Amino acid sequence: MKDRWDVGLVIDTLLDKANEAAARAEVKSLSNMDMMEIRIWYNGYVSSIDDLNKKWQQEGVDIMERASRCSEIRHSGRVQARDLMLKIEGGKEMRQELEARDLEVYGNKDGPTFEFAISKAKTMIVDELKAIGSTCDEKTLMQQAAQAVIDGSQKTNKNVNEIVNSNSPEIKSSASNDEPRNNMKSNL
Repeated sequence: MKDRWDVGLVIDTLLDKANEAAARAEVKSLSNMDMMEIRIWYNGYVSSIDDLNKKWQQEGVDIMERASRCSEIRHSGRVQARDLMLKIEGGKEMRQELEARDLEVYGNKDGPTFEFAISKAKTMIVDELKAIGSTCDEKTLMQQAAQAVIDGSQKTNKNVNEIVNSNSPEIKSSASNDEPRNNMKSNL
């Protein structure tokens, strides 16, 4: 039995080394990207959130936990994309503009925190309900806010996509182009 365990240990070690090498190769290829390729990578990264959320939902993961996970994945992708920007010409300036915009809009240079996103979603939902003369209980409000965060974590800023595609130097500080914050009504 011991020999079998040793073989298993060797296989596991080799797999770990292969995975580590693959990760290094991926990072190396990522470091050679231009601004548009970084944005395409980021958009693809964000688009993977939907499948993960569906998997977690099938596994019975609570909606608040799923929202937290989705938000964290989106945040991680944002930070990784901004780190990649430092390796390209003009990337440092673009990163600084994005961080300044996020600081103004979200109060955090790295974009909205999960707590910020939940709070913002709750406020928007309550305001929309008040506008139509309606209310909901706290549990329903939290579920709707969590769903809004899940939905929002899967969308990227159209304005930034357009800027990167056009190589325009201006980044608007308004959150009006952040899709997750524009379409909360569909989550009610």
